[in-house]
Amino acid sequence: MSAQTLFISCLPASASNERLEEIFSEVGPVKQCFVVKEKGAEKCRGFGYVTYSMNEDAQRALKELKEYDGHKLSVCVAKKKIHDKRKTGVCAKFGTVLEAKIPLKSGFFSFFSFSDEHLFELL
Repeated sequence: MSAQTLFISCLPASASNERLEEIFSEVGPVKQCFVVKEKGAEKCRGFGYVTYSMNEDAQRALKELKEYDGHKLSVCVAKKKIHDKRKTGVCAKFGTVLEAKIPLKSGFFSFFSFSDEHLFELL
């Protein structure tokens, strides 16, 4: 089975790599784990990633792990980043674009998914 990475959001500002790994290791061995921190600071930006070697462990974590030290978590399968500048262009200034859907016959609208849950504060 292939490795699967989970996107963990709603983490508290005090979240650490070590504690996140400790919590998610209860389901199975963690291959890689990290919280995303603010540049130049130790404060967590509210999200992180956990990669399991076994797909089955990732699926169990999706169903079973819902809290980080009393804080309710949102856990979902991570999406791959888009590296095509034509698809992310102007929107990249708002955060990391995870997904872009641009209808073929539309010059007026597009749909984007961002990794940063604080995007709406920027708009």
